[in-house]
Amino acid sequence: MPWEIDEKKITPEVIKKHGKILLKKKDIEVALNNETLLAPDTAKADATHYQRLGFQCVCKEDFHPMNEDWRAKLVLSALGEKFLYFCETVDYFIFFQVKAKWIINHYTSPLWIVSGELFREHSLEILKKHKNYNDIKVLLN
Repeated sequence: MPWEIDEKKITPEVIKKHGKILLKKKDIEVALNNETLLAPDTAKADATHYQRLGFQCVCKEDFHPMNEDWRAKLVLSALGEKFLYFCETVDYFIFFQVKAKWIINHYTSPLWIVSGELFREHSLEILKKHKNYNDIKVLLN
């Protein structure tokens, strides 16, 4: 894998740049259960109105646009303008929030990342017990 998490190298700088690094099932459970996940047909679940916005990634590209990037796909959305993307290049899920300083100045803030292997192993079980499961179950089938 091009980018590996070395627990000894998780510094405040790494966390500031990429968000909290989830390393076990309990971390994923807490992270997902703290969010109000949105149905895919909800207006706030759609990232397409952020045409010029992107997010920090751990892959060699370093940055992905939120739209029209074949390497990064939107997986889930949550209240508070939060989005979970999957980067195919490095097999990582990246969860971030879109924030605004003023009306037109938006930026993204990383919240957490997790390896694709770990997320796929545990997320379905966690999401089936999630308070918003009925809203998102169409995404999981």
